[in-house]
Amino acid sequence: MKKWMLIFAVTAGISITCYSYTYRAIENEKSGDRLDENVQTAIVLGAKIEEDASPAPALKARLDRVIELYETGHIEKIVVTGGQGSDEPVTESSAMQQYLIEHGVSSEQIVLESRSTSTYENLANARYVIEERHVYIVSSDFHLKRARYLAEKVGFTPVMIAAPTPPSVASKAHVRETLALLKTWLFRK
Repeated sequence: MKKWMLIFAVTAGISITCYSYTYRAIENEKSGDRLDENVQTAIVLGAKIEEDASPAPALKARLDRVIELYETGHIEKIVVTGGQGSDEPVTESSAMQQYLIEHGVSSEQIVLESRSTSTYENLANARYVIEERHVYIVSSDFHLKRARYLAEKVGFTPVMIAAPTPPSVASKAHVRETLALLKTWLFRK
């Protein structure tokens, strides 16, 4: 019995340490946007879309954030990323494009990347559809640490822009992102 308690205690300790470290890393990245007048392109990382092809709350927050940048003249081009999941009626990028157009963004200013299925692929594939390397990366605040790491890994010089996490998904998102960040650090992808 003592052996199992020791194993449990060590596992719990490692888990708490990993969660605390990654949680702090995620929180540090959320410290605030730093707009850069030399950046004209934003990459919006994909996320879930609903059955009716509308953005789910986290994706809507990302899109609303990039619309703010567009309307205030901070960006000229928006790259939307994301393929089609098995439970999605269209690609994430096409749903994002539709939302942006409905909210006043010119279709000529939107570039689609529609093959990716992960954050790494979002960024790696975006590198092939735009020439710019100094870009804004727009994603949910909890996602910025991993997104920055991966953006730099594929050759971008990113300026991170945080979209707020909807309260309805915050707890689940932070746990999931903690595990994803650990996986990214371990496997470098």
